[in-house]
Amino acid sequence: METNEIKILLGNSIEEAEVDMDAKREERDFPYQESALEDYYFSMIINNIGKEEFKENYLIAKSNIINYSTKDKIKLSVYIINQINEVYDFELPKYLYPVNKEEIIILFEFLEFLEYDNRSFITEIWYYIDVEKITNIDKICIEKEDKIMLEIEEQLDVQYFSKMTTYFLRTYTKDKLIKWFCEKSKKLKTAILLTIRREN
Repeated sequence: METNEIKILLGNSIEEAEVDMDAKREERDFPYQESALEDYYFSMIINNIGKEEFKENYLIAKSNIINYSTKDKIKLSVYIINQINEVYDFELPKYLYPVNKEEIIILFEFLEFLEYDNRSFITEIWYYIDVEKITNIDKICIEKEDKIMLEIEEQLDVQYFSKMTTYFLRTYTKDKLIKWFCEKSKKLKTAILLTIRREN
């Protein structure tokens, strides 16, 4: 558990001395504990974007916030979008900000694609890159960047992607998109090797 997340959980669950908690509980059961848990689960997602531990923390948090109100999830969505901007230097336009349940799901799917759910996309691109061996992914990504960009565009035509994911793949600057592709490829080296050998 991250130190900041522990502070959030403990700090936000301390009841204020001057508040009549008995009266408050008549309106809502354990409001401070609920608020602390919300902050805790939100921070598990937001604070791990772009980190190795993201998937594990995200899946735990997601399972616990599934029944949160749409209003609370929209609030979380704004935090997520801001953090994506901070970590990846990528900004979604306002018209793509979620305003209902369906659009919240789209944002979560985009976040999952950005962080870990991109195996089929990454490996399919490598299948069409003209390489026989994957010895140095960084070097290949630099030498084949134009081919990679071409294949990304091809995949956008043959695969279905949400409007957020499509916007990301089409508008993210070339150098940053290649860097993202390269970093994700390093985590999928075995899968890539199996993919490029499937013709044999």
